[in-house]
Amino acid sequence: MCGIAGIMRFGGRRVEPQEIEKLTATLAHRGPDGSGTFISSGGNVALGHTRLAILDLTDKAAQPMTDVSGTMTIVYNGEIYNFLEIRSELETLGHSFRSESDTEVLLAGFREWKEDIFQKLNGMWAILLWDAENETLVACRDRFGVKPLFIHKNSGEILFASETKSFGNFLTKRKIDKRVLSAILQNVYYASSENLTIYENCTSIEPGMIVRIRRNGDIEKRTWWRIEDNIPEDSHDSSERLVRFQDLFEDACRIRMRSDARISTALSGGLDSSVTFAQCAEIVSGSRNESHERQIPVSEPHTISLSNTDWDETSHAESVAHMYGTGIHKIIPDCRKFLDNLVNNTRHFDNIWYLPDITHLVYGAMRSNGFKISIDGHGADEVFFGYPDMIDHYLDGWDCRNPLRRSELTKTLIFHSRRLRSKADRIRSLARKNRTGYQSWIFRNGDPSTFYDRRKLARDQEISINEIFYHRLPTILRNFDQSSMLSGIEIRSPFMDWRVVVHGLSLPFVEKFDGQQNKKIIRTAFESRIPDTVLNRTDKIGINSPLEKWVKSNPEIFLDMVEDRSFIESDIWNGRVIRDYFHNIVRAGTISRYDITRIWPILNAHILMN
Repeated sequence: MCGIAGIMRFGGRRVEPQEIEKLTATLAHRGPDGSGTFISSGGNVALGHTRLAILDLTDKAAQPMTDVSGTMTIVYNGEIYNFLEIRSELETLGHSFRSESDTEVLLAGFREWKEDIFQKLNGMWAILLWDAENETLVACRDRFGVKPLFIHKNSGEILFASETKSFGNFLTKRKIDKRVLSAILQNVYYASSENLTIYENCTSIEPGMIVRIRRNGDIEKRTWWRIEDNIPEDSHDSSERLVRFQDLFEDACRIRMRSDARISTALSGGLDSSVTFAQCAEIVSGSRNESHERQIPVSEPHTISLSNTDWDETSHAESVAHMYGTGIHKIIPDCRKFLDNLVNNTRHFDNIWYLPDITHLVYGAMRSNGFKISIDGHGADEVFFGYPDMIDHYLDGWDCRNPLRRSELTKTLIFHSRRLRSKADRIRSLARKNRTGYQSWIFRNGDPSTFYDRRKLARDQEISINEIFYHRLPTILRNFDQSSMLSGIEIRSPFMDWRVVVHGLSLPFVEKFDGQQNKKIIRTAFESRIPDTVLNRTDKIGINSPLEKWVKSNPEIFLDMVEDRSFIESDIWNGRVIRDYFHNIVRAGTISRYDITRIWPILNAHILMN
């Protein structure tokens, strides 16, 4: 897990060593264990790498790494979890290895199978590979775009980096793309789902995509993996589906525990993080009779502790940790320190967030406690219908002949708790308003959100695929990558194992929502394996903060921003209206979570534009 950078120039222009070194240095926080650069013999291609040492901690695994022929050089951000199996296959084909890293396996696999290697990989990655023999730079991302890779196109050159902030620190000037920014402010998931950024000429390579750039500047793109082509036909009964899920999830956890560095987990106390930790704990304890090859325990989970607030899940997280005989690190945020660092952190993340990030405090604590990896529960909601509005969307098209009629279902999961009922009502309300110009009082222009438009699938499959590629998940993955890598922590997500994802998509809807519980197959699989108080939870909180309380008691930083002249005179939002609105709720002492989520993305944009 690392930071990668690259420069490719055309028309005979060379890259100077200090240029690639400068671009690479902007990613030092992602890879604090070392760095290196490479310039091609022709001088037109340069690669940079900052290292977070996870597999093979010696210099033998350092990057950029060149293969034995001397013609292929790679920089790579991510982990190939099945690298041991691929290494064994390559050894039978005559390959030998100098290191114990997955990077060398990836490089040898590319030499043996060319681009077909990606079909064999189970993992997350963003890759830049210079093929000197064919004078081609190859860029590739994993199936779901877990690891980022941004491109900035300039006159006569293309820049690559793991974070957009790198370009801002390297280039003389960048321009905000106001069309994209306006769309993001109406839908914070827009940019990542469209592989865009808030900057002109700066985009992201698409998930499951290979890009080849020739020496003369010609660019070829190829989609190497499409999820629609990989969903298996469901031909099993319920018990067989359950066993299949258990086996796949167990193996997904097992191969993600391969490491030469210490592993923890961000244990919120919700279902997904709890079952992830439980499964990993069982593997190490031997209760599941698994191999321990290159595996180490997932120990000392970390959680945010927010006592006396609606966002506190500490008791749930502690109950899971205690069930498996381990203590837990509790991180208690400092309100004043958080707000003091707000502007600097916003500039570092260099994109628009739904709310100011607090999860970086969890990962910062992990790093301070000697960990480099966190195995987390991301991806379960999107595949197994963890969001109330996903179920609501599905039920809007519910077959009235089904015995579980809509009127009966309103009494179950979505409306079972006051928190979820309020959230679902608000989501439906916002959706209706969006179709009729919602937030026209704030925005002067903007683009509509996009919709899933590929081949016809079952309704629940369409909803999940939309979530995975075109709605929430791309932004969630981007945000957690930045939040964790700020402190040099790698996140591994068993629910994002492609085998788990496509199996989940193949399940009938009743295995995800049975009229009473969502994520039904997960809950069934972990009966008696996590505390009932966690297993049967119907509320959804996640790692969060009581931000509305903090702003209510410390409104100065927000007040200063809305009073700024450039904020008031913006040509994207109505600054005066927003300023007056914020002053009114501060005076009335009525700042709500909803107010913060409406105003923060605009303040976020204001910070980046100034």
